[in-house]
Amino acid sequence: SLIKTNRWHPKFPFVVVAPQTTTSDWRPYKIHALIEHLMETYQVNKERIYLTGLSLGGGGCWFYAGEFENNYLAAMVPISASGAPHLVENLAKIPLWAFHGGQDQTVKAYENYGSFPLLEAINQKNPKVRARLTVYSNVGHNAWFMTYDGTGHNYSSQTYDTFDMDIYEWMLAYKKSDQKP
Repeated sequence: SLIKTNRWHPKFPFVVVAPQTTTSDWRPYKIHALIEHLMETYQVNKERIYLTGLSLGGGGCWFYAGEFENNYLAAMVPISASGAPHLVENLAKIPLWAFHGGQDQTVKAYENYGSFPLLEAINQKNPKVRARLTVYSNVGHNAWFMTYDGTGHNYSSQTYDTFDMDIYEWMLAYKKSDQKP
């Protein structure tokens, strides 16, 4: 991780929480309870709560934001994960930028509501902020290293969104109050 290897040098301060699970999924109500605990325990700017996760954790992002209409998120960055059709309505209410490896055989980007079909369905809802998708064409399941550390920067594709800015700066461009109609 960037923090463990002393490569975490954001321009802005973040409270970083990296929970782990011993089960095969992230239950949305547990994510909600964790965020509430963090807000009660630490000085958390409630306008700037961001969620990101990789693989199973990315799925946790999709399901938390999709199943909790009144979630706390200002923006979200799921990586190498899939969701489900029933999540689309709520996901269209939040700024999100998904990343996926085009050669991912663990969670396929183009099937079963992987990143591509999920974002396509979200953008058909005409969200206030168009959902972004960056697909690294020659990358497998591990699309997170190059996303989190920025080495995938300026990854260009004619079909998908270019990784053209730091994801942390992108998240900070959004506040929860921006989502109100």
